[in-house]
Amino acid sequence: VPGHVNNNETIGRRIIRLPMVTNLFNTSSNPSAMQQACSWTFGDDCNDLHNPVTNQYNTIVCLKHKRRRIYNEYVSKRRAAQTKARSKHYYATHKLEIPEGDEIPLDEDCPYNNEMLQELHSDNNGGVPDGDLFFHEGDVALLAVSLDRAAGLAKNMRVIIRNLGQYRIQVQLKNGYLASIPRVIFKFCPGGMYRQYRVVRRQFPLIPAYAITAHKAQSQNINKALL
Repeated sequence: VPGHVNNNETIGRRIIRLPMVTNLFNTSSNPSAMQQACSWTFGDDCNDLHNPVTNQYNTIVCLKHKRRRIYNEYVSKRRAAQTKARSKHYYATHKLEIPEGDEIPLDEDCPYNNEMLQELHSDNNGGVPDGDLFFHEGDVALLAVSLDRAAGLAKNMRVIIRNLGQYRIQVQLKNGYLASIPRVIFKFCPGGMYRQYRVVRRQFPLIPAYAITAHKAQSQNINKALL
């Protein structure tokens, strides 16, 4: 929130009227403010955290990927500590495509590829899930791709993770529909010293959504938002 605010403050192309701003939290100077902010957004007791449906359309909107990741990890761990929800890591597989179209498998024993893997596991590539996904059952996520529009499995749809399988993840839509999500292929250019390559990542098309970037927040239906 800007230091000097008129009755209406224009942020980009959106006007936020001050009566809509109900709470202010200074998380940079007060460590406990982060907990207070998350409690305001998602609730503070087991009844709220046990029932993700009530919080499916509450979210934290961040400008930077780093803050998005911090908030997602914090809320997910806080919820899991109270609900004892089952959790699981999902590691992506990667290959590199050179200009001729050949694929080079990445080998973690090679220093060159280790350096590359670190870059691949960062979340700087918008719309591409992390190479290392960590979910608890009951977490809220966004679909990274459209899988079945007729069934409501469209890109950026908010879903609740219900079951963590080895090869598939079961999710629930707002209408109660349950769907089984497989891993899919993502291709992107990492940029920097590797811009001549294209990365092929095989990962589940799910992005943690307790916190999202301002870009992802576009067109989202949100009941309560922490900016």
